[in-house]
Amino acid sequence: MPENWFDSAYHGTPPWDIGHTQPEIVRLDRSGQISGPVLDVGCGTGEHVLYLAGRGYEVMGLDSAPTAIKKARAKAKQRRLEANFVLGDALNLSTRTIGSTR
Repeated sequence: MPENWFDSAYHGTPPWDIGHTQPEIVRLDRSGQISGPVLDVGCGTGEHVLYLAGRGYEVMGLDSAPTAIKKARAKAKQRRLEANFVLGDALNLSTRTIGSTR
C-alpha cells in the first residue's frame, strides 16, 4: 500500500469516517469508563477527539494523514472547540512530534 494511501482516502470521505462519534465511545463516556487524558491514535477527522473535548476531557488526536488532520482542525474551529491534533506516525513518536499541536 503506498505511503500516502490513507491521505488520498481523505480527499473524499473514506468508508470508516461515519461523520459522528462511534456509539461505543459515547457509551464508555456515559458509563464513566473514560478517565484522565486521552490519546486517539489514528484519529482521522477527529470525531472522537471533538466529542471528548466537548465533554471536558484533555484529549489529543494523532494521525499520519495530513488531509485528515486538516479536516479535524477545521471541524474544531467550526465547532469552537479547543482540541489538539498532531500530524505524526504513531510508530515513530518523538517529543518534537508531540510538541506540535493544533
